[in-house]
Formats: sequence, structure tokens, C-alpha cells
Amino acid sequence: MIEAHDKGERRMAQINIVMVFDAQAVLSAGSPSSSSTQPTGLAHPPSPPYFAYMITEQQYLAQPVQNAGNATPNLIINATVGDTVNWYAVTLSGDQPTYCIPYNIAQFSGSTVMTTPIGLTAQPTVPVPPPQQSTSNPTWTATQQYQYFMTSNVLSPGTEGYQVWFQVVQMGTSGSLSTLGYYYWDPSVQVLG
Repeated sequence: MIEAHDKGERRMAQINIVMVFDAQAVLSAGSPSSSSTQPTGLAHPPSPPYFAYMITEQQYLAQPVQNAGNATPNLIINATVGDTVNWYAVTLSGDQPTYCIPYNIAQFSGSTVMTTPIGLTAQPTVPVPPPQQSTSNPTWTATQQYQYFMTSNVLSPGTEGYQVWFQVVQMGTSGSLSTLGYYYWDPSVQVLG
């Protein structure tokens, strides 16, 4: 859920939300859909372990309440009209390389608070340390890496509920990738302002 407020003049913020998926928990939570337009819905478990949870920077995290803070399925964040919200995904996959990739963030309740999120790919330059790094004189090499995320802008005050649609992709023993199925999850993110 997105809840936004207009606080007048201030510098626009870029709020990054990392969604951490436990691929094995996702696959155990429900039968995957074979249709990207009709993904399987996953309900929030009442307590850990969760199949997915979210993290953001402390400065944007509002006062946490039960089941709505960093490293939970829900977030309450401080944001205002004009801010940008970016969603990134990380997957914990166990022994088999498995990836949860968001492809749609769809409004399902409330007023329209944000622009329709779109997927983007960036190629930032990041520092990568060499294998068997020295502990006395650490070094790194500047390397370009692909980074996929979804982005949206806060447009108006209000509350918006949304669903994160994602696909589960797994690498086989031969190195080929295949889609195992499609799911959606309805995290609650409130933007307080």
C-alpha cells in the first residue's frame, strides 16, 4: 500500500526498496501459474519465515509497527509527492541457482498515488575485489554490471495498494535458464510524508 502526503517545497528523494525473495519458500508456498497475466497469489504468512521481505534506508523508514518495518513483508516509509521509488530484487536460492524477477507492479486498491512502475536496466560501474583479496592492502577493479529495477514517481497524496508480479527462473544443470512459473505478492508499503 502506498500512502503519500504533500509537504510543500523540499528536495525530491530517491527511495530504494530491496525485495528479498526466498526462492525455495516461494516455490513451496503455492503452485506456480504458467500464465504471466494470471500469476498465482501468495498470502502473507502471519510470522517468519517469510517468502519475501523488504528493506529500505533508515532515513526513509517510518516508525515501525508490528509486521511493517525493515526485513518484513510490509514497509511504512516517509515519502512525499515528487519522490522516486525504486524496487530492486535479490533472491536467496539455496543449492539451485533460482531467480525471482519482478515484471509488473499493479495497483489493486486505493487512489492512484504513483505513476505506473516500469522496468529499467542500468549499467552502473561498481568496485569488484579480486579473488583471494589481500587483507593488508585491499584493491578493486571498476566493472560495469547490469542492474534491473522497477521505478515509479509519487504523484499525489493518498493510499495505494499494489501487487508485485514476479517470475521464478531457474538454471538447470546444463546452464540453461527456464521459467518455473509466475506469482504475485501484495506487500503493504505506506508512504506517510
